[in-house]
Amino acid sequence: MPKTTFGVLAKLGPVPVKVTHVDSLSQNTFALRNDGAEYGWGINTNGALGVGDTTSRRTPTVLAGTQTFKDVAAGSNHTIAINTAGSLYGWGLNSSGQIGDNTVVSKNSPVVVCNAGSFNRVAAGTNFSLALRGDGAAFAWGVATNGVLGDNTIVAKSTPVAVCGGLNFCKIDANNAHAVAITSTGAAYAWGAGANGRLGINAITNRSTPTAVVGGLTFCEISCGLDTTCGLTNLGAAYCWGSALNGKLGDNTTVSKSTPRLVCGAHTFCQIACGQNNNLALKSDGSLWGWGAPSGSMLRTDANVLTPVSICASQTFCKITAAANTGYAIDYLGKLYAWGQMDQVNAGNNFSTTVVTPKSGFTSLSFISVSVGQNNNSALTSGGIPYVWGTGRIGNIELTFNTTVGKPVRLYSSNSACTFNVLSTRGGSCFLALKSDGSAFSWGNGVYGELGYNSTLPTNSPVAICGGYTFCKIDMGGGNTACAITNLGAAYCWGRNDVGQIGDGTIVSKSSPVAVQGGRTFCQITSSLRGGFALNQNKQAYAWGSNQYLGINNGTGSSLSPVPVCCNFSYNHISAWQDHTCAVTTGGTAWCWGQSNSGELGQNQALAGIVISPVAVCGGHTFCKISVGLAHTCGLRNDGLIYCWGRNNEGQLGDNTTTNRSTPVAVCGGISFCDVVCGYTKTVALKSDGLYYAWGDNTNGGLGITDWANYSPNLISSI
Repeated sequence: MPKTTFGVLAKLGPVPVKVTHVDSLSQNTFALRNDGAEYGWGINTNGALGVGDTTSRRTPTVLAGTQTFKDVAAGSNHTIAINTAGSLYGWGLNSSGQIGDNTVVSKNSPVVVCNAGSFNRVAAGTNFSLALRGDGAAFAWGVATNGVLGDNTIVAKSTPVAVCGGLNFCKIDANNAHAVAITSTGAAYAWGAGANGRLGINAITNRSTPTAVVGGLTFCEISCGLDTTCGLTNLGAAYCWGSALNGKLGDNTTVSKSTPRLVCGAHTFCQIACGQNNNLALKSDGSLWGWGAPSGSMLRTDANVLTPVSICASQTFCKITAAANTGYAIDYLGKLYAWGQMDQVNAGNNFSTTVVTPKSGFTSLSFISVSVGQNNNSALTSGGIPYVWGTGRIGNIELTFNTTVGKPVRLYSSNSACTFNVLSTRGGSCFLALKSDGSAFSWGNGVYGELGYNSTLPTNSPVAICGGYTFCKIDMGGGNTACAITNLGAAYCWGRNDVGQIGDGTIVSKSSPVAVQGGRTFCQITSSLRGGFALNQNKQAYAWGSNQYLGINNGTGSSLSPVPVCCNFSYNHISAWQDHTCAVTTGGTAWCWGQSNSGELGQNQALAGIVISPVAVCGGHTFCKISVGLAHTCGLRNDGLIYCWGRNNEGQLGDNTTTNRSTPVAVCGGISFCDVVCGYTKTVALKSDGLYYAWGDNTNGGLGITDWANYSPNLISSI
């Protein structure tokens, strides 16, 4: 990554503390302040953060010791820095001598590199280090594979040695296995691994001494990526060479080049930063641009970008760095921002992918209902205003709220009339919604016709479901079959129907609503991957679909129209997702049937097979509601406490463990809730005041308890 310095203007009074430099290769990130303080965060293998231990940090932590620094370079598992006096320091993995202290013993706090002189710049790659002395002489140490030390050998060094050629450089950079540098006259030189043409010497062979980049271009900035190199000319034109995988050369091709190629678009940039899978650039107006792979949503898209695109038009920056799946930028006030894959340890947030106890989220909003899906979630306020959070995508369909992930945003905020009475995201493939007049809408994927608008084509904005029906309830579990009830109790289903999930007497999928056979009227309806379930006006349960999952004591074949669930119980509530179903009787007893591999039936044992008739959930609890996820179940008791059972690999049971449970366990905290909803591998709950709590799988911010936005810069405020 390029090593430029952010200047701070002198002013009266105390100088504000500002971030002046940031660097990251893959696992660790470092930031320097204008007072010389250095902070690190990320995976701390072998003490690479220099904080005095080997414990990873998700948020910035000040380095051990009393040194202040003016430059820092993050290698794969080691770090090199220059203190304000110009002396070199190193720490982290030292298996090849990459720290430079004449040992191969790793260090978890800064130690002096063995070399006299005053240095201005450092760079680091995978197990090797580089530094420029004040007079421009280059030195290298560490692993020498592919000739990456530039000393005309492939022998590792544990102290700095002079790079061959007697050249004086003003800037230097390194990445995985190659290095580049430019002289004061702008000539570029490269050495190390030559695969994919990353050295720019019109060859793909390794070089163990600095070799001139062909083309005669005069560069003012240079940057190394994993297997790509990019530079800026004095006029701001960007050139790249090396691997073109995912379009990261920016020349509108995916063909690798061994000589510099002009980046498309006639852009004028003032800074460039190569990452592992994509590249970033800044213009003089502070606007941020990028191209290549969409790793971690860094480029605001999930598709490869072959030419530069604007990333964040609303913010301006003066310094950038690109890491593996995360981008970093410093604004003109010296504030540091990051964006990309939020669950990366080196992203600079305190994000956790597994939350094992209830955590509150977005306390400024009060909800009356909430729905949880596999990747996206939704909730309604008292005015029917819809909010959504999650990945922002369903399959390959980019939804209109894709700019924010991990915190709720108002859906279709530009349309004040977009309000709903019901909003469901439980189905992994699409959203379903009802307006106050009973009209139904859907959006997302529709491979099986589950959007219900007489098409299997996807859409990223609401479309009216066919038929003009007035529905009062609508739902879809973990399959691709949607079901709804009219205000007169008539049941309709559509979508996937390979085992009779629609209940229309066929196994043919439908792309618009069809009546469930039998002429019965229902007051509640749901569906799963295996079938449909409904309660009639007398609170008796009916089911249709694959028999072994219906609770009808029949393990073969399918029922293509509704049949009674066994035992003739009267139920108040029923819930299904994929392979198991649970219901609560009018007396509050919970019964479950279907798959029991993880204890999700709550019968004090995990069975390898399928339970074909209802079994009572252990514990003697009196529930008023029950909700089913992929392989876990939660029940809401009359006293407001929630108990959960089944699979717990993501902490979805909320008992502060990740241990599966075959009987109900209390959710931690003793909080009294009024609603509970299970998603794929997560659980959410509402209190009577509308406050939201969540636990379980937090991948991509799916719980909605973080302010991180994948697609746009997030302030790292702890430096």
